[in-house]
Amino acid sequence: MKTHLVALLPIAIAACLYDGKGTAGLPCNVDADCSAYYCIEGICGGPDAAATEGATEAATEATTGDGGTSATEADDAPTPQMLPEPCVDGATQCLGDNAMSECVDGKLHRDWCEGVCGEGNPPLGGCQPDPRDGHEQCWCTSDGGPPSATCGTPCAGDGDCNPGEFCADLLSTGWTCIAAGCADCFADLLSCYSHPDSCSFGGCA
Repeated sequence: MKTHLVALLPIAIAACLYDGKGTAGLPCNVDADCSAYYCIEGICGGPDAAATEGATEAATEATTGDGGTSATEADDAPTPQMLPEPCVDGATQCLGDNAMSECVDGKLHRDWCEGVCGEGNPPLGGCQPDPRDGHEQCWCTSDGGPPSATCGTPCAGDGDCNPGEFCADLLSTGWTCIAAGCADCFADLLSCYSHPDSCSFGGCA
């Protein structure tokens, strides 16, 4: 008798600890066969009980880690965003060869050089810094293209001027770097038109 009691004791303890949830979907005759469920249509918890329990457990495992922290909560947690610093009005920067940004009223605006120059005034030379002061911008046909660091500056010879320019003795300024095309105008005793910044030749006048 004692032997039977000793053998049944572990089973009794296990039965006390078992919550019966694992019986969902098992065949049954009465509610007592299902523990935590009712016996419905000969199945513990009814025909859909096993599938429902499995889905619930999977969802619980997917959303709860070992520390009880929701995985969804961890993945979707907001991360600090770096807010753009206010820009300085008038500040510009080339964005590649044919686009630029410009600060207007504390807000940064970006545009292609075609948009900066406007209709009927196509870009000429794209976006690049002014060699005289480093100011970056899109250069347009109306500008004569990118400026020259030597155009209009004093010179002692052609070597002091950029390519496409020559050193000429002008009545108003003396020896000065100007557009090379002006040489033909002067040879014909004509005045010359060139853009003062870029030294792009405009023609004789």
